[in-house]
Amino acid sequence: MAHLANHGRLLLQRLHQQREMDFLCDITIMVKDVEFRAHRNILAAFSNFFSGQAEKGEEVTILDPEKVSRYSLEKLLEFVYTGQMNLSSTRQAAVRRAAVFLGMSEAIKYLEEVLHWSELGESQSELDKEAGASPPSPSSPSSPLPLSIASGIGEWHSEEQEGKDQDYEPGEEDFDFEEMSDEEITPAAQKGVGYRGTGRKRGRRPKSFSDEQ
Repeated sequence: MAHLANHGRLLLQRLHQQREMDFLCDITIMVKDVEFRAHRNILAAFSNFFSGQAEKGEEVTILDPEKVSRYSLEKLLEFVYTGQMNLSSTRQAAVRRAAVFLGMSEAIKYLEEVLHWSELGESQSELDKEAGASPPSPSSPSSPLPLSIASGIGEWHSEEQEGKDQDYEPGEEDFDFEEMSDEEITPAAQKGVGYRGTGRKRGRRPKSFSDEQ
């Protein structure tokens, strides 16, 4: 059997338009000095409280503002005729208390879901802030070395090189390569100036027995 897919939504829209025009509205709800017009059968379909009032046949229903505020009733009527509520986060608790008093189970479930998703959104926002504010890990390969560490490493290399340069101190037994013949230059002596081995003392003539006598 063919049917209109959005028939339920269309019915809600038409009823909502009738309420806004006060067309066929047969009940008045009063909170203090404010009047709300609605359709008795629509309210009875979503509220146990109004279902009981419909049987009495009273045209005016007065609500205690301590239990149902004007704001809460306006939002609950919006839910009945549209299936949703545009709520202020600071007034969700008051609207829920009113829904409990009026016996509106669908509205209570809707408000619980709204509160649940609101808390999830706040938790995710806090996690995003903590992740954005955390500094990069020092062990991360992409993290550069701090300037103080890098400069310290450079100074350590400089000191190490200076220490190597100071290891060699020319002494009395330094080689005179200009006075040495090719035969006297050994492979050990060719290693460099830093090599220390046996050789003639520079600038001294060897002693002989004739000098002692």
